[in-house]
Amino acid sequence: MTQEKLIMESLKPYLPKVKEWIDNLLRQNSSLARPLSSFQFQRLPKYFSQNIIDNTKIIIMNKMPKIPLADMGLSGFGNFENLDAIGVVYLDAIFIRVDYQREEWVYFHELIHILQWQAFSYDDFLLAYGLGLYQYQNDYSKSPFEAMAYKNQDIFQKDNVPFDVEWTLKPQIAAYKTF
Repeated sequence: MTQEKLIMESLKPYLPKVKEWIDNLLRQNSSLARPLSSFQFQRLPKYFSQNIIDNTKIIIMNKMPKIPLADMGLSGFGNFENLDAIGVVYLDAIFIRVDYQREEWVYFHELIHILQWQAFSYDDFLLAYGLGLYQYQNDYSKSPFEAMAYKNQDIFQKDNVPFDVEWTLKPQIAAYKTF
């Protein structure tokens, strides 16, 4: 068995607790959710399908909700848990810190994660994302899903030429779906 498979096997027992936490978070904050389309960003619709724009929920908060992995008995993710995040995605909902709510680039980055969530099953996304975080404990931005988001975010911020993000990401995500 490969090192990656061993890590993912070690993460599997925690999936029910993590999923319960996410489901509770989404249920508790459902009244705060607004469709991304209501923010009327000008550039995002040039990069993402209308389906993504219409069906992504946005929840603005003062502090990002983070899965309490250590409290669940899962070690090796302290750097991630202590990260001062400005956005986070759970399923089809993007949580954005209030002081970044008008920053289109933040939504772009988080929409990459929406596409990643959609490409995997609930369990497989959590395992794949968790594997990347575990492998890159000292720099979460180098974990595969984050590296993918940062790479495309950089293009979005530097170049004003729209591209089909969903089409561009398909081979990148497929390459990671090898487990």
